[in-house]
Amino acid sequence: MINLVDNISAYFDDDFINIIYKDLKINGASDEEIEKLLKDKHRDLPMMEINIFQLNNYKLGSIGFTSRELENLKIDFVEEKLLSNDYNGDNPTNKIVYLKVLFDKESKKILGCQIANEKNIEARLNAIKTIMEKGGDLKDLVKYKVNPTDDEWNPDILNILALSVISKSEENSTDVEANDIESLLKNKEFLLDVREEYEYQDGHIKGAINIPLREF
Repeated sequence: MINLVDNISAYFDDDFINIIYKDLKINGASDEEIEKLLKDKHRDLPMMEINIFQLNNYKLGSIGFTSRELENLKIDFVEEKLLSNDYNGDNPTNKIVYLKVLFDKESKKILGCQIANEKNIEARLNAIKTIMEKGGDLKDLVKYKVNPTDDEWNPDILNILALSVISKSEENSTDVEANDIESLLKNKEFLLDVREEYEYQDGHIKGAINIPLREF
């Protein structure tokens, strides 16, 4: 059973609102019904509470500010997105998770988070809440153990997102675009795939060596 509120659009950015639209449309809602539900984008400024909504095929969650609210407050922020398999925690879905973290451009303090998955979003939102309550930043998120029940420290997608942002912000960081791969292969460059072994087996770049990130 779906669990929504009349102003659900107020809790999410437009990319997540598109997920809501598609979920409702695929499951038989009319354009008029969807437009009415997604029309209201107003809410009181967010407190430090977790908001979770159940759709037909997705569970969506948010905490903190949206991009829209930060722009209205004229806060200089950055948003980082990640699409990844849900591969760890108590009950991994092994399905694609859509994740977005908003943070202050200068201090890197976390300002908000939005996540969409079939389930298994509570632990990640709780992690963000804990860090935000302490005024934490991306470095805190890199080190945070998102899933306490894991026997060993197994990097969550939240840790990976934060690590990616920090790496890109370093002066010696160089992004590799998809269209660069062919030339790297021709030059016999060393390619390291840090995903889990089952993800590597599902598909990988020919010649890439697989060492899961948790083994470093």
